[in-house]
Amino acid sequence: MEKKPLSFYLHIPFCSAKCDYCDFVSFPLHIIKRETVDQYFSALYQELELRLWALPDDYYLHTLYIGGGTPSTVDPDYYQPVVKRLQQRFNAPVEFTCEVNPKSVDAPFLERLRDLGCNRISVGVQSPSDDTLARVNRSQTLGLFLLKYDMIRKMYDNVNVDFICGLPENLHDWMKGTLDLIQKAAPEHISLYLLESEKETPLGVKERKGFIDLPSQSYAESFIESMSITLPAMGFNQYEISNYARPGYASLHNLVYWKGVDYIGVGVSAGGYIHHRRYVNTAGLMQYITSLERHNTIDEAYSQVNNAKEDLKERLFMGLRLREGIDFGQLKRGVSETASLESIRFILSHSPYFFETESGRLRFKSEYFIKNREAFEFLFEVFDITGF
Repeated sequence: MEKKPLSFYLHIPFCSAKCDYCDFVSFPLHIIKRETVDQYFSALYQELELRLWALPDDYYLHTLYIGGGTPSTVDPDYYQPVVKRLQQRFNAPVEFTCEVNPKSVDAPFLERLRDLGCNRISVGVQSPSDDTLARVNRSQTLGLFLLKYDMIRKMYDNVNVDFICGLPENLHDWMKGTLDLIQKAAPEHISLYLLESEKETPLGVKERKGFIDLPSQSYAESFIESMSITLPAMGFNQYEISNYARPGYASLHNLVYWKGVDYIGVGVSAGGYIHHRRYVNTAGLMQYITSLERHNTIDEAYSQVNNAKEDLKERLFMGLRLREGIDFGQLKRGVSETASLESIRFILSHSPYFFETESGRLRFKSEYFIKNREAFEFLFEVFDITGF
């Protein structure tokens, strides 16, 4: 029997301090009791066992991703049992990524992580400006990043670096500094995100109250577009809206999300998609722990079994984030050929300027790949009108 790929995401919701732009579920360690941290990782293992118990034997472990929060703020001994359990049930993953913060990561952490089988590190820079980082409550400096990055490179040959465009700074300076840093650091992978200031983050609230000025989204998008021209000239392929990689280094784990492959998320606020069911765990830390400790149940804030048309809709929205677009054959998986082809024909006939087809794939035209909000809004309208 041929086994199917399965990926796992482990959420470590602890950090040293919460950055003002962060909208992930995370808790600064200075406000969390040590006992609560111990309880959380016990609950994390318990959830994993429940997820594995319900899982058939026709999967192999494709990728593993440890994210947060900031995983490097806690001792790897905390999540070692979870990693070992996955390796015992399956196999060593092809790709094993862990997020780290320059302030908290050190050589012993990296060595122990490597001993667990980790072969890819993701480290956040966000901005090359120390002033900007201080303004958004991110406790690191460019000098600290370069020091820790050199340490990482001595142990890992697959590294991603994160940047955010749209923080309160001069974007011409941001782009120049970012490109200079990329040239110097020479990572294998770059994630380049557009700040979403409308979210309920401290930074978003400060902007709406007039305490801080942020670049407009359209202005920030113009710099993202410029980067999408410059980075390929530096050897990075833009394979997804926010992600660039040198040949052979695209993130296998992130491709799981965009291609609709099964994955299981474990931890507070973690989500998953397995057997056509999409779920998201509760965002309440004590609620998550208590449900598992007292009732041996996973508190899910959201759960839905997709029908064929809902799966089609998700595959369209996620697959179109890829530069290559989405294969018609993948769209038709689990959906009648007539239904999927009708939806594609409707999309193309009503908006030929957003999309194009080539070699059996549907994708954004290049001019809408970055500035895609209008195109995605159009897709929402298509599904409302057609019922797909």
